[in-house]
Amino acid sequence: MDSRDGFNPVDQAEEKARRAVGLYNDGEFSESLKEIEFSIEICPTNSSWHFNRALILDSLDRYEEAIREYETVIGLLPNDLEVLNCLGVDYTRVGEYELALSAFEAIQELDPDFEPCYCNRIILYSEMEDFNSAEGMFYLAQQIKPNCSLCFFNIGISIFFQKKYKQAIRCLLRAAEIDPENPNINQCVALAYWNNGDKITAKEYFLKELRLNPGDIGAIFDFGLLLLELEDIESAKEKFNRIIELKPDFTSALFYLGEI
Repeated sequence: MDSRDGFNPVDQAEEKARRAVGLYNDGEFSESLKEIEFSIEICPTNSSWHFNRALILDSLDRYEEAIREYETVIGLLPNDLEVLNCLGVDYTRVGEYELALSAFEAIQELDPDFEPCYCNRIILYSEMEDFNSAEGMFYLAQQIKPNCSLCFFNIGISIFFQKKYKQAIRCLLRAAEIDPENPNINQCVALAYWNNGDKITAKEYFLKELRLNPGDIGAIFDFGLLLLELEDIESAKEKFNRIIELKPDFTSALFYLGEI
């Protein structure tokens, strides 16, 4: 069948692309990827579809593949700030720090008021253990967007890396105040309190995190370890069993169940 019989492959590609967006928004990432790949096969020069494919790959933690897709988009749209920013984030995730820095600096040159290029460099410099530069990026970002939850979160993590737990708690709590729904903030606050010796407050924040994200295996596992330290063995056992229900091959949970 061809277009003379009413079949238009471009229309089908566009329909598949719309469906991919819907599936992505519903968290159906694997199915979304199949749909967008069908669209790209028909229209390989559509930059927005390549960008969407990269976002889906990011959601699947397939960062190396996402990077290649973002690089494809940059080949089509060399000065796209959002794509350069995503590239910088993913280069950071895979440890390509110089490439990440180049991406963020390119954004700054194109638009010095694009706040995410400073915000995301907080984590980049922290992973490079250049904490002074991380702090400098925080203050530059503050001049543009003083109430950015992600900035306070990132600088809180940077300070946490330096084992300055009281300061980290203040920054993380500010991030949570600005955006209470931001995932993982409560878990990080819990870890900061725990490392600062306040296990009871840490427990409260783990409970907050799990009310927001009941299936977060990392948070459940850390909470289980805290409960062991609090000698609440039965509650810890329940957490580790919950992990096994969600991920049967999670060996660390199996280990602690064996220990219990």
